[in-house]
Amino acid sequence: MKNDRELQRRILDTASQHYPNDAGNVLKELNCYDDHGTANLCYLEELGLVKVSGVPLHGFRAIHGVKITAKGIDFLADDGGVGAILSVVTIKIHEDSIRLLISQRIDASALAEGDKDSLKATLKSLPGEGLKHLMTKLVDASLDSLPKTIDLFSKAANLIPIQ
Repeated sequence: MKNDRELQRRILDTASQHYPNDAGNVLKELNCYDDHGTANLCYLEELGLVKVSGVPLHGFRAIHGVKITAKGIDFLADDGGVGAILSVVTIKIHEDSIRLLISQRIDASALAEGDKDSLKATLKSLPGEGLKHLMTKLVDASLDSLPKTIDLFSKAANLIPIQ
């Protein structure tokens, strides 16, 4: 099967124009019922972008209709649609984890041992609000040295495998 992005886009556009109704008859005009078109319809169905209805016919499915799904509509939306809003993930980092990360950086620094111990004691005694304020200041300091931060970010991004 050859992925035909143009045909797939036409299928999705046509189906979205007929939503919430089935776009089966219109898709006949797009010539989606030959082997090539059927393969691309099945591909879109497996991705969850359309629902294909049909009946078994000689071991194959005779396609009768195609309806775009909410996921398909969101796929067409420039902003990712409502699905993008619903898929927002909030990450919370526990105070102990933040303290550990900062403490490790203090240990790795070139400071004198006495200074390291003093900083780590101060870090340990900070209440939650103080730690939140410190994190805000650390992010601000990072943004103030943006060129270096961008360089670090791009190096880190290359280390993270894309899924």
